[in-house]
Amino acid sequence: MNTRRAEIVLDILIGLGILALIAVVGYPRFREMRYVRVRIGVGKDFGSLLFRIPELDPARSYYRLEKVTPEFVPLTEDPLDGLKRGVYDIAAVPWGDLLLSPLAGADTIKALASVVVQRVHDAIIITKDGPIKTLASLKGKKIGFRPADERLAGLILDQLAEQGLTGVTRVPLTDTETPVALAEKKVDALYVTEPFRSYVLGQGDTALIEGLMVMYVTSNLPDLALACRSDFTRRNRLAAVRMKNVIEAAINYLRNRPETVAAFMARLQDWPAEGRVVVDMKTPVFQRLADIDVRAVEKYQTLLRERGATVAPIPIRDVIFDRNIFNR
Repeated sequence: MNTRRAEIVLDILIGLGILALIAVVGYPRFREMRYVRVRIGVGKDFGSLLFRIPELDPARSYYRLEKVTPEFVPLTEDPLDGLKRGVYDIAAVPWGDLLLSPLAGADTIKALASVVVQRVHDAIIITKDGPIKTLASLKGKKIGFRPADERLAGLILDQLAEQGLTGVTRVPLTDTETPVALAEKKVDALYVTEPFRSYVLGQGDTALIEGLMVMYVTSNLPDLALACRSDFTRRNRLAAVRMKNVIEAAINYLRNRPETVAAFMARLQDWPAEGRVVVDMKTPVFQRLADIDVRAVEKYQTLLRERGATVAPIPIRDVIFDRNIFNR
């Protein structure tokens, strides 16, 4: 009887062991098969483009391949603030904003990819055949710019003011107002970056001067950081790993395809995806996590500090993810 009871207990223990082994081996496999939901802040900028490639080209099924269910949340507010408040899990934020305020309570917003401008990307645009012919003739005039360009426009106009271009009225414009602001005489000139530079020029206006960013700021500008909270990678590591893979697949696809980038950006703005706008558009460089130019980010941080901005006292390495945390 005792022997029989011992056999039953042994069978039960073996059964429990088998169930435990199945759980240990099978659950990670089961988890890998499940889809994860990610809230993605999206706008119409070059950073958001990386999230929207499968939307623009259904053949690029990155989300399905990575088993991600994207929940696209329109960027109706400051994307950095939205990340801090948990409106988005991930979004493209201006590097300048991130360097000024990377902390979210005890947590930190960090970059896992970057959008960098490395060549002529901007212009001051005036009405063709209008009275303005030189930079000096902008003294006392109204110069408009988009909210997305406010920091860069400020850095450039401050430099121009030091060189004598004083009395300029700075006029913030919406994306809708910008293309028609000159025709409607809301401003005397526009400071615009891509994609609006190529679009406004395509409407028949003319560039007074181009490449001001290179002349007055830097020739290698970290523009947008694709970023998320550090605790997102801890709470939902699988989703973070998969989103990094989606972003890097998009970067690999767009690399060396400037005409595709231009056509996609035109479509995001509801502009014709052909003609001068696409041909003339100067596209940025997309950098994967491993390729982020840390030195360029450090130089930009130093420049902002020198120009009077209160930059967060945090090492650059602390606002860029360590690649090892994304290892499966």
